[in-house]
Order: sequence, then C-alpha cells, then structure tokens
Amino acid sequence: MFVGNAPKAFAVDGISLGLGQEVEVDRAWVQRVADRLRGEFGALLGSLPDCRTPAAVAKRLRLQPPMCYRLSWGVHRSGDAAQTLGTFPGVEGLRKVLTAARRVDCPPERLAAAAAAVDEFAALIQRYGGSQTKLVALLRGTSGLRENMSAIAESSSEEIVTRRLAFHSMCAMMGCRAEATVALRIYTEPSGGAGRSDIHAVVGKLGFTRDRHGMPLVFGHTMDGTPNQMPSARLPAASGQGHILEEFCSKPTPRVQVEYRGTSVLNVVDPEQERQEPLDLFVGPLSSLGVNNRPTNEHVLNSVMMLSTPSRWLLSDMYVSRSLMAEASVESGVYSPSMLGRLLTSPTQRWFDRLPGSVPVMLLGRGLSGADSPKYGRMRELTQMLFSHAGLDPNEFVGLRLMVEYPIQGMMYVVSLSTDGSSGSRREGQVDPKA
Repeated sequence: MFVGNAPKAFAVDGISLGLGQEVEVDRAWVQRVADRLRGEFGALLGSLPDCRTPAAVAKRLRLQPPMCYRLSWGVHRSGDAAQTLGTFPGVEGLRKVLTAARRVDCPPERLAAAAAAVDEFAALIQRYGGSQTKLVALLRGTSGLRENMSAIAESSSEEIVTRRLAFHSMCAMMGCRAEATVALRIYTEPSGGAGRSDIHAVVGKLGFTRDRHGMPLVFGHTMDGTPNQMPSARLPAASGQGHILEEFCSKPTPRVQVEYRGTSVLNVVDPEQERQEPLDLFVGPLSSLGVNNRPTNEHVLNSVMMLSTPSRWLLSDMYVSRSLMAEASVESGVYSPSMLGRLLTSPTQRWFDRLPGSVPVMLLGRGLSGADSPKYGRMRELTQMLFSHAGLDPNEFVGLRLMVEYPIQGMMYVVSLSTDGSSGSRREGQVDPKA
C-alpha cells in the first residue's frame, strides 16, 4: 500500500483547480492503480467458478447486480485511467466484494492481492480530492477543472529526449543501429478450431548499419507450440538463404545462416559480409497454423513486439477479423519482460511491469485503406503480399498500428484485444518476433 508520498512519475501533468492552485497529478501512479484494479479483480473473478457474467457474479457473491455490473465493466472494458477508476465501484463497494468473495472460499492469495489494490486505490483518492467522484473529475478536467496542455506537451517532449539518449547509448554499445524495425502480423480463426489461431507474420529492418566489430543482425522466432511457431518456413541451414524475403531486401541479398537451437530458430546475417550502405532485410512469410491457445479465464489476444537492435522507429501493424474487432476493446502499453518473460495473459495481470507513459494505437481501418506509411514506402505492398500468401481477403480484416519514435530496446510493445467472453469464444495468442 502506498501512503503519503506517491511514487514519482516519469511525466507529471499540472491541473488547475480554477482557484489559483495547481495540483500535480502523478499520471503514472493513476494508470498503475487502474491497471492493478483491473488485473487483481480480473484474477479474483477468474478464480471463482461460474462468474463469467455480471449476473453470475451477483448470484455467486450474493451482491446487488448494479455493483457487480460496475465491477465486471471495470475489469473487462478498457479505457483511459479516468474511465476505469470511474467505472469500478468505490473503495467501500470493492471491500464488500472482497468480503463476499471470502465467504465463497476465494483463494487467499487472490483476496490479499485484490485487497492491496483497493488499499492503493484508497490512498490515491485520499491524495487527490478525497472521494472517487472528485478524483475522476480531476482526471477528466470537468467541473471547472482544465488540464494544462503545455505541461503535457512538455512532458511528452522530455520523454522522447530520454528515449533518444537511450537509443544513441545502445547504438554506441552494440555497434549497430536500424532506421526502423517493421513488423506485420495477421491473426485468423480457422474453421473447426475453437481456441485455435492461424498467424502469419513478416519482420524486417530498414537502414541497418553495423560497425566492423559491432553485433550482427539476428532475426529469431520459436517453434515451441506457442502461436509464434513457424513450421512452414523451415529451410536447410546450409541454403544460405534462411527465411529471407528477397523481393523486399537490399541487393545483393546478404548471406544468412539458419541455426536451430532447441525450440528457437535464428537467422543470423553473415557478419563477414560487410556493406558500405545501409541494409534493408525482411524475414518471412512466417506462418503458424492451428495453434492451440493456452487454457485461461482471460479472453485476450496479445500482439507483442520486442526489439533486439536499436531502432530509430518501430512500425508494427496487426490485422484481425472484422468480427473480432466488432466485440473487442483495444489497449496498448510498454512492458518489461522482468522475471516472467513473454506476455501470455491479460496485460492487466502484469500491471507491475508496465512502464509509465502511453503508446497510442492507430486504427488503419478496413482492408488496405490505411496500410501506407511515411516510414516505409512499400508497407502497402508488403501487406498485400502477406494477405496473398495467407490466401485471405484484406477487406475482411481491420488494421491497427503502433508507430513509435525511439522505441526502447528489450521492452515489450503490446497491443491487446480483449472481450468479455459473452460470445462464448476464447481467444488468446501471441507473436513475439525478436527483431
């Protein structure tokens, strides 16, 4: 429980009370409290049988339905922190939920974790306004409150400066860099496979350069039964081609050595083949068909991107079916792999690994209407190629995009689609190319 001084935020926004008084809101703390409530109460409800709908929660816990609807909406519906904290029941209401869950033998560890989240929510309310209503009004800038937009812009600028410094530091240490890392993935649901996914992917580097003694360029993926296994791309290690997508690479195409190490497949660009000019290199198409999803109480599909090379830009597109987009909520963030490694469940379960700040998701729309990108002139062509490879109609899919300046190497950039499970389907997946 955080009492007294809140943890320091990476960026602090000033909010005017209209009385000549400035309140500095720790946005990182606010976001973490919202994520923690969603994560811990989602896990709590997931640990109880027959609690997939608000009505079932009310029946199981013997609580008033309105409170259970607010609880369920708070857990399953994504939004900004103000929306999440306004949707959840208040502190006393959440403590009533904990008391009721204790009566039905909820696991003690789930109760303890959720209680700690409520305590931090209470501390946040105490710090900003003294009530849930005043806290949400402060965050939304209503009731005569307005956000100081210049402070927000200044904070955003400071964050980019910090990431740029980190980028140049890693370039110096590793002896290599790329102008952009590009990732493209299509997620489908094959017929006759509830809980299964087909995933098609391409990853690449634009403008890769390396000092003579710098680290070589490596693309990797796994074949361990997770949705990023790519069995259709297995080539002899001695072919000299690896999984290179030659039509999108610089010429002459560099030699690539393929190495199979356990469940991992590595494509290592020949470090002896020095080039004077920047190199464009793409790996794919990589396809994983009928992959079993992990059993879980979550209804979530995660698209995860990690960078192994310092990159000036990250351009990461994902396409999902129109039917999924019609019922899903979308959120994004940057997460540390920490001790838990790849993100396989709802991001809210990893609230403690989330970095401060936000990463906006761009809606590209249906089909290829928004596939063009100023960061890569052939992005539409690349997307059309991948859809053709998969035998899919792009007009049946909706695109989403992350475009990040100076992305942080080694962190997980996550776009997560979640549903409340009311349709009865269960989706979970991950593509985690190491680019």
